[in-house]
Amino acid sequence: MKNLITVVIPLFKVENCLSKCLKSIINQTYKNIEIIIIDNTNDKSLKEIYTKFAKIDNRIKIITTKSKNINNIALSTSHGDFIHFISSCDYISPSYYEKMLSSALSNNSDIAISGFKTKNYNLYYSSKGICKTVKEKVSATQIYKYDFIFRYLIRKELLNNHKIKFNTNSMQDMVFLMQVIFFANNISIVPRITYFTGLS
Repeated sequence: MKNLITVVIPLFKVENCLSKCLKSIINQTYKNIEIIIIDNTNDKSLKEIYTKFAKIDNRIKIITTKSKNINNIALSTSHGDFIHFISSCDYISPSYYEKMLSSALSNNSDIAISGFKTKNYNLYYSSKGICKTVKEKVSATQIYKYDFIFRYLIRKELLNNHKIKFNTNSMQDMVFLMQVIFFANNISIVPRITYFTGLS
């Protein structure tokens, strides 16, 4: 399916946030998404929450595993043209995927990045832009300071072509992101803060 976005939610023991996260995803203005929940927590409270959502939205797929290699499992099972990782304690604005995908496609970019707000950080892009050189990409993403995977909508083909895999199962993985940024054709900057952590 053309321009399918895979949304990956690695679960953490944050049942007080998960419902808000899932609501922000299933209510997106862009509907062509698959939602992969990766659960290795063995937490019954979390299972109860995501099972309820899965019953009302058939785009949600559940993977339960004992493996700690959850990020790479998500990559191998995703079907999307683009992929986005979101923490189960975070949430996004209603038009997040519509704006991110539109920017990536119109600029022929392998990556779209957004601003974000957390309890300790606030990164705001006031205008849109395109980064082509490695210097421009490193400067715009501020990867040396903010190595958060959740900031990036990534073209799956980029990962496949360069065999890029995760080294950790954290939402922070500098090695993964440096490879993604280096090999990306272009990076599109999407203005305004559109990603929020549950603690912001």
